Amino acid sequence: MSIKIIKPGILSTIQDRGRYGHMHHGISVSGALDEYSYQLGNFILNNPCDSASIEVTYGDFSFLSLDVMHICVTGAETEISINNQPNHLNKVITLNQGDIFEIKCPKKAIRNYVCIKGGINSAIFYNSRSCNVREAIGKKITKDQVIKTFRVDNDNLNSIDPSLAPKYENDLITLRVLPTYQFHEFSDNDKALFFSQVYSISKDFDRTGVRLNGGKMTDVMKGVISEGSAVGSIEITPKGLPIILMRDAPTIGGYPKIGTVFSLDIPYLAQSGYGQRIRFELMKYVEAESERRSFNDLFGIEA
Repeated sequence: MSIKIIKPGILSTIQDRGRYGHMHHGISVSGALDEYSYQLGNFILNNPCDSASIEVTYGDFSFLSLDVMHICVTGAETEISINNQPNHLNKVITLNQGDIFEIKCPKKAIRNYVCIKGGINSAIFYNSRSCNVREAIGKKITKDQVIKTFRVDNDNLNSIDPSLAPKYENDLITLRVLPTYQFHEFSDNDKALFFSQVYSISKDFDRTGVRLNGGKMTDVMKGVISEGSAVGSIEITPKGLPIILMRDAPTIGGYPKIGTVFSLDIPYLAQSGYGQRIRFELMKYVEAESERRSFNDLFGIEA
């Protein structure tokens, strides 16, 4: 089973749950930026939670279905169509051989996930099918590329309560922060500034990281030795402004870290573009553990 790309859009890549267990080799985690939308699409199709899908950034994406298959599109609010006939997000769509599927440019948020029943059958690099263009692991999707999918012998599918559909419509988003061991090295004034102000996303944002504009901290630590970095780490540059590390970020960094964005809040950041307003608030570890456990249970993820 396979599809043939007609329009690849600005940036479309194959992503799965991520590339774990290789950070000590300097290899990034990668994987779907919007974990919620990615897992939701695979859940609706009754796929394993690590099935590879297509992450489409800013739409303008289409393909020709070369076989009969089931797909599900999640993520940003946008128009999708089959043979120029409108269809819907967050539900099972059946494609026949010769059908043309298209995603328009999104109205709100920036990323969509095209999940296919059975998952994408692409090359595996370091235990994952995820593409990381920065590290030259895989390549972005191109015009006329044929993408293979796994053939499945069952049509077991799921439907969801509409309340589970993601919503990315806030003018101001709040990202919850778990403090790092360096948290107490920041001055009280700088911490007060960090949690009281509203930042905005700069023009410098991608799958590697998101730089923010706003009031600058004035007492940032210097001479920090490079150390391991996690997805969601909030580094404070010498200029006193935050960078939030995303899934394709380098595995080490030398800037001090005031905290880490809670994993289930990263999808809101992943769906945000230039100018999006952001604020931060502290989160207790026990609350993060409880929410993460519930999320993993819902989608059948084994931590």
